[in-house]
Amino acid sequence: MFKVFLFMGILSLLVQPVFVQASSVQENTDHIYITNEAGKDVEFVIEDNLSSLFELDELEELVNDHPEAERITIHNVFEVDAAALNSQPDNQPDMIVIIPGPRNIRKKITQTNAIIGSTFVTSVARGATKKFTFGKTFKFKSSASGELSPLDLSLTAEGVRSYKATYIFTGPPHDSKYNATNYYIRWRGNKGTYTAEVFDVRYPNSWRPVRGSFNEVVRGYDYSVNTNN
Repeated sequence: MFKVFLFMGILSLLVQPVFVQASSVQENTDHIYITNEAGKDVEFVIEDNLSSLFELDELEELVNDHPEAERITIHNVFEVDAAALNSQPDNQPDMIVIIPGPRNIRKKITQTNAIIGSTFVTSVARGATKKFTFGKTFKFKSSASGELSPLDLSLTAEGVRSYKATYIFTGPPHDSKYNATNYYIRWRGNKGTYTAEVFDVRYPNSWRPVRGSFNEVVRGYDYSVNTNN
């Protein structure tokens, strides 16, 4: 059982809301404490008035994914743009055999705003700072299992998060109780299943049914984890 403490000035209340919305201790910043299944209180610092974008179960999942965490900070949320993917390879042979693409494709979204992946960015020790000398870009593509590709399913979105060479990652202050700050990107989107028919090359004019699942990236957010390790 998870417990959530929302700090409102000097008053703390035990609540279990559907959406987490807490009064600010600092301007535009919410502080939320969640007690995990091991009985440890984990502090969430949610910046830029973003609390209303996060449901309680997502914060609980972050706690589960980072059992070493003492504090988790959510920095910002960004949307993902659909990429223009090219279905043809750059270099094609002079003669190719054209096989019909899949037909009767039916997609069903089973979960929206789902967590579909995380990317580790960097770790910074206490009292230190870090930059990517030439900047760095992290990408996360929509995916599909089974015989169809993301392109077959019109899943062209790709999550892209770039950090310029001037972006500074900071570790905990020298006098902090935390030893390090680990930075991550969390990717959210749609999960679903599909059915379709694909051309069976073994027989003339023959089609066979296939099925599978997919993850479609929609948005991401930056977050960091403070640990004593």
